[in-house]
Amino acid sequence: MDVALPQSLSWPPAARRARWRPGRTYLVAATLFLLTIVRAHQSDSSLASAVGPYRFNLVAWEERALGARLVRILPPLLGQTNQAPTAEPLRAYFAASTPDERQRLRPAAEAAIEAEVSREATAEGLALPLPWRAPLLFPPVSTWIGPPPQVLIVSPRERIEVRESVLLDPDTPLSGAEAVEARADATGVSSLVVPVGGLSTYPSMVLDSPSPEGVIAAAAHEWTHGYLFFHPLGQAYFASYDSREINETVADLVGRELATRIVRRLGLSPPPAPPAQPTKRGFDFNRFMRDTRREVDRLLANGQVADAERYMEQRRQELNAAGFAIRKLNQAYFAFYGSYTEGPAASSVSPIPDQVHRLRAQSGSLGEFLRRVALLRTAADLAHAVGDS
Repeated sequence: MDVALPQSLSWPPAARRARWRPGRTYLVAATLFLLTIVRAHQSDSSLASAVGPYRFNLVAWEERALGARLVRILPPLLGQTNQAPTAEPLRAYFAASTPDERQRLRPAAEAAIEAEVSREATAEGLALPLPWRAPLLFPPVSTWIGPPPQVLIVSPRERIEVRESVLLDPDTPLSGAEAVEARADATGVSSLVVPVGGLSTYPSMVLDSPSPEGVIAAAAHEWTHGYLFFHPLGQAYFASYDSREINETVADLVGRELATRIVRRLGLSPPPAPPAQPTKRGFDFNRFMRDTRREVDRLLANGQVADAERYMEQRRQELNAAGFAIRKLNQAYFAFYGSYTEGPAASSVSPIPDQVHRLRAQSGSLGEFLRRVALLRTAADLAHAVGDS
């Protein structure tokens, strides 16, 4: 694919092109990365008919989003860095009081987030050293702030795992989501349409939020997935549930740590705390969900699928009575939210979160940790790395 560069990016001149020609390797790699990501998210799902008109057109979105961001993606590939101020664009964006003002300030805020995540990742030694130019952070950080698609998650009924996922339009109404779930469930699976806070497309999709730390953490989280894509751990993402769990835990840890640093260094203020939702006094949601997951695992292991489903519905009703509005609690719910092992839906017996955090503690820096964990593929690899086997 030939790309015509704007005049301001047509550097270096012809007389110096021999020195930067090897950099084209990274343009080719970036193209292959994009095509693979599109294929992963826009697979020929057997559930396409269930999704119907609500299916998200990722290819069309990529064309628009990537085209609008080439002026920010190409300079890092060519050795140029963003020297523009970052604190003020971010303060202005998160202080914006109207949707129109926020939309106007969004490109500058996205560029500032990209520059800050890039700066921190490069400082951690995650950029590739090149002899003819400054180190290259690959893939370049590229962020799109807006509503990501919703996702149809499909799990087998007899066990908890993500068997398939399909992207739906962000504005799919509840009635549409429920119709999609009904058609999917009719094929003998457990399904759930879920909102997501981000998606590791390229550029990555990040859900907007009043929280600077939340948005920056999501951007860094999704970039981490892009970084891992070129290493054994990322390539094993879909190989097993454990590998997915490791990937998500690592991305969450890296995203949070980088975001905390950036917010503190730039002095970005947290948003006002939202009003607390009325919930039953003394009700421990996290413990309740972990106890639920433990019992569901036991019932499914014994082949008691119908009993597990009745139990989950009973527990969902208890949650609603305690003030927690859970629309649907099933195998697909635990399959999706259980991958994010910091949350209450994670398996109570999984050693992965603790092992990932121990590996981080055993590493001298965040960069060293990410380089070490990127070489792993399986839960057995992780256990060996922290001395558990």
